[in-house]
Formats: sequence, C-alpha cells, structure tokens
Amino acid sequence: MRSLRVVATLVVTGAWVCAVSACASPGNPGPDAADALAETGIQDDGQGTDDAGGKDAFVEDADHEEYLCPCGTPCETDSECDDRDPCTADTCLAEYWGGSYCNHDEIYCDDGDPCTDDTCEPGGECSHRDNGWCDPWCECEENEVCDTTTGECREATCEDPGVLPHCPCSRDDDCAGLCIAGTCADTCVDSCPDPTERCSLVVVGGEPAYYCIPRFANLCLPCQADSDCRTAQGTDDDRCVALGDEGSFCGAFCSDALPCPDGTACQDVLTADGGTSAQCVPPRTACENTNAFGTCAGVLSCQEGGPACVGPVPAMEECNLVDDNCNGQTDEGFANTDGDALADCVDPDLDNDGILNPLDNCPLVYNPAQEDSDGDGVGDACP
Repeated sequence: MRSLRVVATLVVTGAWVCAVSACASPGNPGPDAADALAETGIQDDGQGTDDAGGKDAFVEDADHEEYLCPCGTPCETDSECDDRDPCTADTCLAEYWGGSYCNHDEIYCDDGDPCTDDTCEPGGECSHRDNGWCDPWCECEENEVCDTTTGECREATCEDPGVLPHCPCSRDDDCAGLCIAGTCADTCVDSCPDPTERCSLVVVGGEPAYYCIPRFANLCLPCQADSDCRTAQGTDDDRCVALGDEGSFCGAFCSDALPCPDGTACQDVLTADGGTSAQCVPPRTACENTNAFGTCAGVLSCQEGGPACVGPVPAMEECNLVDDNCNGQTDEGFANTDGDALADCVDPDLDNDGILNPLDNCPLVYNPAQEDSDGDGVGDACP
C-alpha cells in the first residue's frame, strides 16, 4: 500500500498542504493526535497552527482520523533529490494531492535467506554475510568450517570469510584478524612460518597484538623520513632511502637470513634520517621497457607499488619533437619539405629560406629574397 508523503492541516476543500515530516499510511493512521504531537514536540492549540506559527502537523482523512504524513524536500527532477548516499534510491515523486517531493528509499538487499545479514555497503553494493543463526551443532578444528548442508566439518577455503589467513581481503571484516596489504594477516607469538613475513607488534582498537606482517608491504612506497616506513604494515627496521632523481622510497630490512624479493638487492644505504642500514632496494641498474612499438632504456628503481624499470615506455610515433618509439629518430614518417631535422608539422620554416612560415610569401619554395613583382602578396617563386 502506498505511503502518504505529505503532512497537512485539516482537510480544506479536498486540498492537502505540506507542513512537517513524519510517517503514516492509509489504513494505518499511526499514532493518535496526542502521541504524535508529543513525538514532534508540537503543542496542538486546536486552532490550525503550531507553536511556531505554522500549520498543525496533522491531516484528517475521510473518516476524520488524524495522523502524521511524511513530507520530503520539494523538487522537480530526480537529480535534485540526490543525497549522495549510494544506499538510497533518490526519486522525485508527484503526489496526488499536489506538488512533488523527494523520496529516499533504502536499497533493498534482503536475499530472503535467514542465515545471512543483508546490508548495503558504502559503495552501494549489497553484502550477505553469514550471521551464524543457521550453523549446525558441530565443533571443528582450526582452519575448518561447519558445512551447513551436511552438518559436518570441512576444510576452509578463502570463500569462507574470517577463517583463513593469507586470503585476499579488502577490509578487516573479511579476516579473522587484520587485512594488511590486501591479505588477511595471521596472529603470531615469536615468529612466522612464512619467511616473507615478520612477527610484528600492531595496535588494534587500542590493544597491542602480534601479527605476521608481509616484510615487503611498504617496499617502494614514497617517503620523506624513516618514520613513514614504520606503519602497521611494515617493521621498525624499514628505512626511507633516497633513490636519485626518482625520489625517496621505503626499503625493507635484509640480511643473509632475510633475502630480498626479485628486482631488489640487499645494500648498505644512507637513509633519509642520516644513518646507514642494510635494505632491500632496486639496484638502479640499466633496464629496458619493451612492447610492440619498440624498446626504451630505463633504470631499475622504485615506483609506487614496487620495483620497476623507470623510464620512457615505447609508443606510436607522433609528430611532437619526441622520439616516441625510442629508435633514435624523431617524428620519422611525417612529411619534411626542406629535408631538415624537423618534420613539417613542427617546422617553423618549411622551405628553410630563413623566413618564418607566417611571413613567407611562398612558404613551400626556397626564396630568401621574397620577390613579388606584381605586389599581390604571393612570391614570384610560387608555382
């Protein structure tokens, strides 16, 4: 049944007049006048006005029942009703008693499954998470889950949220512990079974806890000081390292027992805070970027996201004074009237006669004297 969207005073010649916001529907008048007024803080003076000098917050239907009706913002188009909440459907509704008002209906996420909690996520997508109400009575070992269809334990997979470490994640709720660098982190005591992780102290909700943190989670992140590399996703041994013209980036502590990942080498480096430390850093050696357009030389260094060959990437040649495909030629394949080093599209003197194109009375023919015997503005040398 459709909800009424406008609140009004007593019916007057069948017209409804919007006054304040509330909620009711035909056949379900809602609270009686006294209770409804008490909820809104409006004192009914019985004279058709409220204590602020406006209209009473009640309507009277055909059966002379008083009740509150909601009233949205007046509008003409749906776009005027956008409340920037991805979890509401915002529309401009025309009401039969006159006027159009904004309506904000919550996105309906209920999948009809009593075993899931259905919510609209901040991005506007529905999520359906197991609420535990339908779990059968079975006790499972670590890294196992209870199969709701058979009532027996089975080995957990990454499809079972909040159970296994090292599964992909986008937020902490996806994990039994923390979501760090897109992966669920496992708890630890002194060490981690994976040599690429380190048991690190992390403060979670004000409480300290130890988690296996990827050793290279901060590697190659931009930084200005060593402290920038000591977040919950790193270790106290990571340092901020200057890498020439590319800038300063986080390294990762290394030793004979803690080797570096591919694309980096363990080097004693000067850190941003003036000390020295053994860090995994790109060696800044020569490298190449190659694709279908050619090969360009670069330097193996850091870019945000990890070690990379920093330098130009080959592209289709354009007429732009740049060697786009890194073949040692500039703007090859484009017309060049005077045969000099500049293609016509970027040459200010197409015939190379020393007269710039806008001033040349015959720009495509070499005529440095600019003879024009009849004075018509077109040089005698022009065909």
